[in-house]
Amino acid sequence: MSALSYPTELIICPSVEVEVYGEAITPECKPEPNAINLATQGIAEQSSHYARKGEPNLAIDGKRNGTYNEGSCSHTEIDYPAWWRVNLKATYSISTVVIYNRQDCCDHRLMGAEIRVGDSPDVSTHIKCGTIEGTYPGSIHTICCHGLKGQFVSVVIPDQSQYLTLCEVEVYGEAVIPECKPALNAINIAKQGTADQSSYYSYLGSPSHAIDGNRNGIFGKGSCTHTQKDTPSWWRVNLKATYAVSAVVVYNREDCCDNILMGAEIRVGDLRDVSKQVK
Repeated sequence: MSALSYPTELIICPSVEVEVYGEAITPECKPEPNAINLATQGIAEQSSHYARKGEPNLAIDGKRNGTYNEGSCSHTEIDYPAWWRVNLKATYSISTVVIYNRQDCCDHRLMGAEIRVGDSPDVSTHIKCGTIEGTYPGSIHTICCHGLKGQFVSVVIPDQSQYLTLCEVEVYGEAVIPECKPALNAINIAKQGTADQSSYYSYLGSPSHAIDGNRNGIFGKGSCTHTQKDTPSWWRVNLKATYAVSAVVVYNREDCCDNILMGAEIRVGDLRDVSKQVK
């Protein structure tokens, strides 16, 4: 039976329990329920500062208050062009940008503003994903960026001298993960495991030191493992469950002997015998 994609009313006889399963249908260009506003983790800048109350970070403070004097809107001088941008600190595939206009006055100033995305701080190099074409006091503008990728999202008023005031900017999308780089906020599952190794050099080189969360590369500081000269030398961690392993990050020692790790193989398997694990 095909999935129903329109509101449906279920009429059934009295029952002890009814369970309904499916996936939400998200209207085009509307942030999904519980989507994370990426802008709040960023750093905002703008072409100029009108006053202390109009600092650029006020447009990403999580407050949608549209009254400028209540201190939650950004504000530039009359610039040509006036611009505001947020550095998201990583590259994202941007799906939606939501702009909240001021509601006390001057809503028309946002007319013609362009929402842009790019990987450079230079807003003139950003790619336009939408334009604000109509305003009213307190207007909310949802702009579809259709997966444009960039670290910066900007709002620019082109081809005229104008103030730029933004009472909130929300940015939604997904992190662009470079090949074999752990996802943002990924959990290091090694820390929940149990470590072993082929032999013990000394108590300072305990196998558990490689999963203690301490990346200190000085052996004498007690956060590195160390075996004897074994054939082969090996270290392993038991994750206590089966995982689809996407990335393994290994930190070498920094005080000496970094060449010892040359040629080391990273292997994964369901058997304790490291010789039977897959490289």
